[in-house]
Amino acid sequence: KAKEPPPFPGNLYPLYNDGGTLVNPGILPLRGGKKVAIMGQSKGDGKMRNDRKIGIIGAGHVGSHVGSALLAQGLCDQLVYLDTNRPMASAQADDLQDMVSFTSRQARVWAGDYSDLEDAGILVVCASGPICKEDRLEELEESVRVMDEIIPPLKASGFSGVVLVITNPVDLV
Repeated sequence: KAKEPPPFPGNLYPLYNDGGTLVNPGILPLRGGKKVAIMGQSKGDGKMRNDRKIGIIGAGHVGSHVGSALLAQGLCDQLVYLDTNRPMASAQADDLQDMVSFTSRQARVWAGDYSDLEDAGILVVCASGPICKEDRLEELEESVRVMDEIIPPLKASGFSGVVLVITNPVDLV
């Protein structure tokens, strides 16, 4: 019988198999004394969502740092970049895939399209217009235009995970 793993911050537990071997760096929250899987939650339509698959829209400066941090901390198994500049998204994905090869973790990183987000659990939106404005509110109009371009294909993809928007002005977008 596997030993109960030590508690992680916030009563989170790593995922172990029946033999007590750590099989995934994913975590299970403790709810009412029961362990409930975060990974692979049903979207309500019978399809499964993979919370270890993360999409990033925007492969620029911010998107590159987000992806690097997620991979360095082992927070995802799959990372897909989407950007209107496909060569930049591919270059960023290739660089991070190279980085992962020098770690003890395994992850797949690639440049994709909205269809790749269907089963993703998390989407980080880093896309924006020009960011060299003196007042961040000057970025609002262009950021709203970018979001208007993102939302229709995102809805059409079947994505049902969590969306984290870090596009400025973040409190208004």
